[in-house]
Amino acid sequence: MVKAILALVATAEAATLAVTWGDCGAKHATVDDLSPTSIKTGGSGTTLTGSGVSDEDVTSAVFTATVKAKGVKIASCSGDATSDIVCKLPAGVGTITVKAVSFPLKAGRVSIPVEVKVSALIPASLATTDTHIEAVDQNGESAICLDVATKKAASFEEIAEEINSGNHGWTAAAPGKFANVEDVKEFLGAFLPGDADYSEPDVVELLPSNAEVPSSFDSSEQWPQCSVIGNVRDQSSCGSCWAFGSVSSFESRSCIATGKDVKYSPEDTAFCSNAGNGCQGGNSAWNYFESSGVVTGGDYTDIGAGETCYPYSLAPCAHHVPATAKYPACPSGEYPSPRCKSSCTESSYSKSFSADKARAASAYSVRGESQIMQELTENGPMYVAFSVYGDFPTYKSGVYKHTSGSYLGGHAVTLVGYGELSGEKYWKIKNSWNEDWGNGGHFLIARGSDECGIESSVSAGKVSAAVEEEEVVAGGTLGVTWSDCGAKHAVVSDMRPLSIATGGTTTITGSGQVDEDVTSAKFTATVKALGVKISSCSGDGTKDITCNLPAGAGSIVVKALSFPIKAGTVQIPVDVSTKSIIPASLEKVDVHIEATEQNSESVICLDVHTKKAMSASASVVV
Repeated sequence: MVKAILALVATAEAATLAVTWGDCGAKHATVDDLSPTSIKTGGSGTTLTGSGVSDEDVTSAVFTATVKAKGVKIASCSGDATSDIVCKLPAGVGTITVKAVSFPLKAGRVSIPVEVKVSALIPASLATTDTHIEAVDQNGESAICLDVATKKAASFEEIAEEINSGNHGWTAAAPGKFANVEDVKEFLGAFLPGDADYSEPDVVELLPSNAEVPSSFDSSEQWPQCSVIGNVRDQSSCGSCWAFGSVSSFESRSCIATGKDVKYSPEDTAFCSNAGNGCQGGNSAWNYFESSGVVTGGDYTDIGAGETCYPYSLAPCAHHVPATAKYPACPSGEYPSPRCKSSCTESSYSKSFSADKARAASAYSVRGESQIMQELTENGPMYVAFSVYGDFPTYKSGVYKHTSGSYLGGHAVTLVGYGELSGEKYWKIKNSWNEDWGNGGHFLIARGSDECGIESSVSAGKVSAAVEEEEVVAGGTLGVTWSDCGAKHAVVSDMRPLSIATGGTTTITGSGQVDEDVTSAKFTATVKALGVKISSCSGDGTKDITCNLPAGAGSIVVKALSFPIKAGTVQIPVDVSTKSIIPASLEKVDVHIEATEQNSESVICLDVHTKKAMSASASVVV
């Protein structure tokens, strides 16, 4: 009896509760996301937001919430959704509040916030709960149905114990870098196949190699002259892994091709490229390396050495674990993304920002175990991205396979080798969580089975030994050519002027005839260099529409128009602004401008091309 009473009143100290959820089949809406997926006990509470799509306008709703622990109802509440609906948990341990909603809710995406407050000490029986939330609309029909479950989140020590107690082929240890699973999410910033923002270089089929690939391979052993291959970097408290995976593979291949053992800049890549959104995630940057290039850039510890142009500015840090002299405490949250710089941050560095740019000669993705092995052995390390689960941060040795834990996010890393261990095929991967994590900053993951999607997002490119560094154009004039590309309602018959002076802004005006009155229009502009899209923009024709060029080289702005435009002669002004020094790859661009009018029919279509003007005042390549 005493044991039973003690079990009933046992408490769980301040910790994290893991959250899982499921849509339970309302008639008019489907919930497709709930975030965050954890609740901190104690403090001011956590707001969980469920979002989804409704197929109707909702003008009013009545919500009901039922909370159960171990199958027994412990709280319930209901009410008009225009007011907060509060379920009080027993023993005064907290509340679950369905927050008030503003009506009407239009058909489309809707969000329902639920605030959860729990004390730092809660009965162990209440650490695991099931909450059922449903709503009926103005017609008495089911509008929302959501099940939310909580349980005490497993600690890294518990995860490691689970892994090590089984025969899983790998060993685990609680990582010194993170306090809990939630801390890891800030480091995960890779978009994965299926994500709305995912993109990658075109997938290619490699020609068969005359040489048989070796049974095992390690890039750092194959090219020992390239220290960058083995150098484990630190992305700090920022989801910029995608930039590190991209740069690590680029600098490795650059060294292999040119013999120059130089670090390139994840700072330039993360915060200046069009491949991602800084600390908020991104894709492989190899297309950007081909179109715009990347400057040199060391690690945070290289700041002040003057050996590279743009070192990483975010300090390595200890994330919610005891700080050391080498790894001071991280900020309370993820670092904000630093602003892009267009000049070298190292004042003693010998080159200008533009002159320091190095470009890839090509960019591509590969698929399939044998193709990836061939590409790695022939050309060097590659960008890869995969799904991270709760057990991955505990990796210490062996061949990793997802064993336990829920999905945390996408992570980008660098493929450096492959082999076999105790009969298990593996890929050898370099991470960007510093050398204290994992096995010297590396891990092995199962090969040939697309473990965690590791073989589904693999990209790289070529770096030419002859032409690695980006040429720049200093001053001068760019010539302009143009052509009408066949709109339904207008023909462009002239464009003036036919030259652009770099280092300023030139307004180019296209003129022609339109056969109808145009009361509104939507413009779209796409800018390509060397056949690769480097910028695009679109918008209502009543406002300026700006396409920013990469590397801070300038902008192309389709100027706002006054509507209505009467049938007859029409003029479309476009402002082209460039710096006096621009990457040579951007002196020759192709701009495609089109517009659709109020009836969604094509009203303007214009192609504009620039290239270095061949005259006495032509640009000088330096």
